[in-house]
Amino acid sequence: NAAAARVEALVQSHKSLLANASHELRSPLTRIRMGLELMSGDQPSPAFREEILHNIAELDQLVDEILLASRLDAREADVGTVELVDLIGLAAEECARVDADLAVNSSSDALQVLGVAKLLRRALRNLLENAQRHSTGNITVLLQRCQLQAASAVTLVSLNSNMPSRRPSSSRAQSRS
Repeated sequence: NAAAARVEALVQSHKSLLANASHELRSPLTRIRMGLELMSGDQPSPAFREEILHNIAELDQLVDEILLASRLDAREADVGTVELVDLIGLAAEECARVDADLAVNSSSDALQVLGVAKLLRRALRNLLENAQRHSTGNITVLLQRCQLQAASAVTLVSLNSNMPSRRPSSSRAQSRS
């Protein structure tokens, strides 16, 4: 019975992965298609070429993420080494990449979490890119250490932006350290 449940969970996971993949891939493909249709035989401007290259890079990144998710489901991927990660440094790099603000509410200069650096970076990058895509104003990442119990702390990553009213105004990811 446990084996049947595992197979069912994998089938559901793959169905969900395919549904999410098709949704995520449609946006950049649609932008590329519309751009090419609007070009109508003209020579593309440097800005247009840059936009097409950006959309292709986005598709490439999405395919990489889909493959990683699939491998994680199949437990085939080497996700990386769990280590102490400088969350302030990582967030500063990602915020600079998309021109977002970074605020740190912590008593120490260093805010380290136990995790896999490339997966933490991917999660933060995904949040920032979604905020950039769907917001109308400045994006701010707030990092803070919250004490839950005497021996346990949580690092809270809040992403604030001016999102349309039908979407939440912030996204959160938590990492225990």
